[in-house]
Amino acid sequence: VALGLYHHVCFGSPFSLGYEHLATQHFAEGMSEGLYGVTSPRLKVIFHILGGPHRGLLYISPVLILAIAGAGALRRSGKTSLLMTALFIFTYFLILNASYYMWDGGAAFGPRHALPGLALMAPVVAAAYPSGKDKRVLFVKLGCWFLVAISTFNMLAATAVGPETPLNVWDPLQEYIWPNFFSGQLALTMGSTNFGLMMGFKGLTSLLPLLVFWVLAGCTIFTLLYEEKEKKSLEKAG
Repeated sequence: VALGLYHHVCFGSPFSLGYEHLATQHFAEGMSEGLYGVTSPRLKVIFHILGGPHRGLLYISPVLILAIAGAGALRRSGKTSLLMTALFIFTYFLILNASYYMWDGGAAFGPRHALPGLALMAPVVAAAYPSGKDKRVLFVKLGCWFLVAISTFNMLAATAVGPETPLNVWDPLQEYIWPNFFSGQLALTMGSTNFGLMMGFKGLTSLLPLLVFWVLAGCTIFTLLYEEKEKKSLEKAG
């Protein structure tokens, strides 16, 4: 109701959307295609969204590769409802993104239109993490954590530098994010900052408050998990 009132005040009708009244001619022409810029999916674009250096999900966040093994694990464990729901939602947003005229999201760091489809992929990725303590399992666990580390670093660097990349950049990571991050050029998006910069820290040292928070949060989480494990062990012993 509130959105309808807003549309009525701004555009004269509750059903008149903002994308129907774009001021920039270039965007207006693109949005006039199909249904607000959405036509049909393009196979080449799907490959770009999944793995290419220009907005590729697996390129930016390689931990998502584990979803392949996680899908098999969920199927074998009988959790097919979760698996099918996650795959359906992800596929829907992937196809939607690949059908949009501005599929790369403009100045976005990644395929922002496909990101809502990743929510339920988290348990699918987590299902790939093996149990056990033999050498083979430990090696796989190490590989999982390696992919987590790379993905976390990319997200940290992109957030610290600024997720909006110049439009003429093809590979946001190698051409914009990493060079600025390692040189200490952070918060480049207009009006952005971080808590460390506000406290007077410079460059990469401005991330120290965030890292301290991560350490405290991590210690808390591991403590709670350990206590839960001990509780279950006592219950079994009793």
